[in-house]
Amino acid sequence: MTNVRQFVTDRDAHGADDRDDDPSILPAQQTVLRELLRGATVTAAASTGGVAARTVHRWLKSDAVFIAMYNRARRDMAEAQRSRLMELTALALDTVERALNDGDARTALAILKGAGLLSGTAPQIGDDDPEHIAFDRDLEAKREVGRREQAETFALLGM
Repeated sequence: MTNVRQFVTDRDAHGADDRDDDPSILPAQQTVLRELLRGATVTAAASTGGVAARTVHRWLKSDAVFIAMYNRARRDMAEAQRSRLMELTALALDTVERALNDGDARTALAILKGAGLLSGTAPQIGDDDPEHIAFDRDLEAKREVGRREQAETFALLGM
């Protein structure tokens, strides 16, 4: 939650884009939106915004502008989080590599387990013949049609 709060704080400090100054959104909605993005509950955000929780629920359900701004901000936040995660990936890989080079069996086992190599069975790899794949796909589609027809028949018979 700290990273989410930091994102919202940074976003506010650097002047969130002009879309947040949309005149069609009320000041109370701006306050509630900011609080929701910081991780507040609907009740807490409503209180801070000076409105009832049911009002916030209504905005989240039926106010298209509010919903769009909320979704846009959440999308921006998710993108920032993905970017940060990508930045941390190199550091994580370096750390794992150091652990493995230092003989850390626990890390090695975790990697092998995560790769599915400790299950005792070889991983399933699908067919590499396009004709077999097409045949299997068509067969499954026919089975599905048969299941639906059977269900319709049972329904008609009251079974």
